[in-house]
Amino acid sequence: MPPHLPQNRTSSRQLSSDIIDKDLGYEYPEGLDLRPSSKLHSFILNEVMRRSRESYDVMSTRHESWNKIDKKLTAFIDLTDNEKVIKAADTTRPVSIVVPLSYATLQTLLTYWTSAFGGDNTIFKYEGTGPEDTLGAILLELVISYQARKRKFILALHTMWRDSLAYGIGVCVPKWSRIVGRKTLPEAQGFISRTLGMFVPSAYSRRSVNTIVYEGNELENIDPYFYLPDPTMPVHRVQDMEYVGWLSRTNIMNILNEERYGKSTLFNGRYLKSVKDGRSWLYNEGSYKRHEFSQEAQTTSVQVMDRIHQYIKLIPKDWGIGSSKYPETWIFTIAADQVVIQANPVNLDHNMFPVAVCAPEFDGHSAVPISSIEVTYGLQEIVDFLFNSHIANVKKAINDVLIIDPFKLNMNDLKNPGAGGLVRLRRSAWGKGVDGSYAQLRITDITQSNIADVKFISDMVQNATGATDILQGVLRRTRDRVTAQEIRDSKMAALSRVEHGAKIGSVQAHQDLAYMCASHTQQFMEQDTYVKIVGEWESRLRTEYNIQSPEYRVSPIDLMVDFDVLPVDGSSQDSEFADVWAQLFQTIVQAPPEISTQFDIVRILEHIARLSGAKNFREFMAKGQPIRAQIMPDELIQNRVDSGKIVPIQEFMQ
Repeated sequence: MPPHLPQNRTSSRQLSSDIIDKDLGYEYPEGLDLRPSSKLHSFILNEVMRRSRESYDVMSTRHESWNKIDKKLTAFIDLTDNEKVIKAADTTRPVSIVVPLSYATLQTLLTYWTSAFGGDNTIFKYEGTGPEDTLGAILLELVISYQARKRKFILALHTMWRDSLAYGIGVCVPKWSRIVGRKTLPEAQGFISRTLGMFVPSAYSRRSVNTIVYEGNELENIDPYFYLPDPTMPVHRVQDMEYVGWLSRTNIMNILNEERYGKSTLFNGRYLKSVKDGRSWLYNEGSYKRHEFSQEAQTTSVQVMDRIHQYIKLIPKDWGIGSSKYPETWIFTIAADQVVIQANPVNLDHNMFPVAVCAPEFDGHSAVPISSIEVTYGLQEIVDFLFNSHIANVKKAINDVLIIDPFKLNMNDLKNPGAGGLVRLRRSAWGKGVDGSYAQLRITDITQSNIADVKFISDMVQNATGATDILQGVLRRTRDRVTAQEIRDSKMAALSRVEHGAKIGSVQAHQDLAYMCASHTQQFMEQDTYVKIVGEWESRLRTEYNIQSPEYRVSPIDLMVDFDVLPVDGSSQDSEFADVWAQLFQTIVQAPPEISTQFDIVRILEHIARLSGAKNFREFMAKGQPIRAQIMPDELIQNRVDSGKIVPIQEFMQ
């Protein structure tokens, strides 16, 4: 039975019969027959493509709005035929533009998110559920931090944040990755000494071997245009969906390499070598227009392959892929809309869809929520209209519009005026003067207030999104002198607005990503990893666990602990003030011992230093056993001095 094709796919894109009928010797998972000519292959292909179409039909209803947002954020505007002629004649002449109001709003919000979540080396934080899990949870956090630095988690998170603010939804997928490469090792050459009874090296040579150069988590972003979730569930309830999928773009070489070296159980990759056009039907849909702005390269030298990935909760017996009568989670991957290249149970310890969604403007019910930028899109259009109409009026005013008497003036002189040019009178008008031969057309500027209106509407956008002037680094003076307290209060109020979205995003996406990354590390890590003992855990590991080396070797067994993910509240360092903490520090130091001993003075100092801009505070701390100061009442100190238990520092130094 041939697969049911989407509406806009043609039969010319199907694999030819001579390719389908070939047996390339693949051993398929679970003992299944997944050759492209098999009935099971056609059944799986139909089921995955049907779910993709249903999801796309719902998600694509938002694409028109997203396309408009893309235009505003990229300052793209369609020029009229007249404006194209003007630009062709003189590239310096102004035409219609997009006022970068939405762009400034997006960058302001993104700056806060980056400061709140990307300012610390530790992106995800963990703690042990019991005393026996404490050290393992600390080491797990350090290993995840190493992976985050190695694979640049912050870039993927930044893309997810940007998508969520621009489109209302940002999607990120954590996956376990093994990168195979070559490594050069020293190889000793020598002889076995009978006297010493051991091998004695005499020279060294270099030997290159294939090895795993990296294993760990990495984050992959999903384009919201190609996110294919179960549309019957709200956007934030990913784990309650029956299926969730997405489309990604790669090439035939990456698929073959992953099939050869990876552990993702890919197969059927060699069937794809005969596919001339590996692009998915999603790219042929009219609602996807982003490539018009990004100038996507059209190449014939690279064999592009689009893949539809889909996690599905299914009953294996109903699908003919197993005997179980209860739901299981399977992963399917379709390449070029034609070939199943992956079909196997997920078998992840966390038993979750490995998909995290960030939707800070969600309402708790919608499958596709609106975004902060979309809320103010109408105001952006008004600002563009007001500004461009004012510029058009200015251009009209500076171009002299004259009413002339052609019987008195030479028309050719007027058509080509120049600096210091002359306009000659006709012979019949000689000696009669120039009065009455021309008149300037009166032009009334009805757009004088447009710029003031633009400022007013910009304030409305800032009030709606929370991206106020003070967050953008602009201090608006309301009178001659503004006090520090007024600035502080305004900044705190502005920060509290944008903190809301950051906290929601942290709960929705960051907690799931942190949990799944830790679970993947516990399940799949095979090699020992060296981590650097720095940051907030350095002192504790030295004093409580006697770990003195700046680098510590972590084995997979060390991480087999129960853990909890510590939530990150989404507050930025900018929401706190160093002078306030300095005053609190003075109060704590001068407080009675029963109060002051409840606080970690060193960590408070480190926090004050960080707020003040000093990032390397710990480099100046003394190594070794720290001196612990004790605060005692004066009477107790005098009694101990009299008894000889305390020696004044002057006598101690003599």
